[in-house]
Amino acid sequence: ISTPLYVSINLSEDFLSNVSFDKNQLFINLLDNLTALDSCIEGYYITLSRSSDCEYITNKNTILAIFELCYVLGIDLGKKIILNSIDTLSLICMAVGASSFASGYFNKAKRTFINDYNSDVGGGGALPRFYSQTLLNNFYPYREFKNIYSLGIISSQSSDNTVLSDSLFKSFDSDSISPEWRESKSNIKTACNHRFLSLKNQANEIFNSHNKIDFVSKLLLNAEIYLTYINQKNNNTFSKYLNHITIWKECFNDFIKFHNL
Repeated sequence: ISTPLYVSINLSEDFLSNVSFDKNQLFINLLDNLTALDSCIEGYYITLSRSSDCEYITNKNTILAIFELCYVLGIDLGKKIILNSIDTLSLICMAVGASSFASGYFNKAKRTFINDYNSDVGGGGALPRFYSQTLLNNFYPYREFKNIYSLGIISSQSSDNTVLSDSLFKSFDSDSISPEWRESKSNIKTACNHRFLSLKNQANEIFNSHNKIDFVSKLLLNAEIYLTYINQKNNNTFSKYLNHITIWKECFNDFIKFHNL
């Protein structure tokens, strides 16, 4: 009985961030060595160690290098690509070769960053955050997302609303508070399960789409347009949620042009 062989690739952001992937000789050598293993490998498990505590990956060289790994190994070689510690950027990677990804609710599950494991840093119970498929972001349900909902951009009929968030949307309409979404410490069970379900639904949509490139391009464009509007209506208080979307869109467009996809 033959067992599928997967190779684990553990990358450091420091290794990718300073030079573009097409001029990074170490990265080029890595790809050459990995492609030489073609005949005996079923797939690759790729993990990225982060160099900062930013919630999202925003270094363009790093993002483009991850895209290139997915594209060469996943599209050119037809291997299964499983991403870890890259969080929602993995959704974008699914358009250029990634097969699946791991994520989580807490920082420790979403990224690999040494300070997340330092007991002297942070602490206390987490608050619930609502994950929006449309906006590719996590928001505090009442202090932030209720404001967005009031603008009419996202409705209770949208893909953002799952069976686990229906009580939240209803509470907006009735001007009440849903107990399972109340912004209280450690009240995260519903928010956590909603996030997992939303990411699963979104990943399946991308994976099963007829044209993954077009699907993700529209996803990023719409998120940027909506967040720009939301930001304008709220005196730029939502700017932190827009930055990574704009960078991801620019990188995705650059990558498409680079490979003439």
